[in-house]
Amino acid sequence: MHKNIILMGPPGSGKGTQAKNLAKKLGYFYFGTGDLMRVEAKKQTKYGQIFQSIWNRGFGELVPDEIVDTFIQDEFKNINLDQSIIFDGYPRTIHQAKFLENIFTSRGEDFLVID
Repeated sequence: MHKNIILMGPPGSGKGTQAKNLAKKLGYFYFGTGDLMRVEAKKQTKYGQIFQSIWNRGFGELVPDEIVDTFIQDEFKNINLDQSIIFDGYPRTIHQAKFLENIFTSRGEDFLVID
């Protein structure tokens, strides 16, 4: 079995629901990037303020890769990386995919992408 799973799909496709169900069934850590970002915005943290200012523009633009990557790295410090992870909402760009692949490769971990 793959150690990590990445669920891909457009908004509203059910990937969040399925990711949560799979995480519960398989005992994986659910890593919902959108959920984590919304929590940060609600707490008005440094990241949360950045996320909220981008969302408030109302153009549907994505948070820049560099900010998301740094946020992801910081979030990884708060979870047990020995546990398998299921990702929902990350990566969203080729840059982010390569960034995450480098993390997995450096740790000697494999992953499965489901689109």
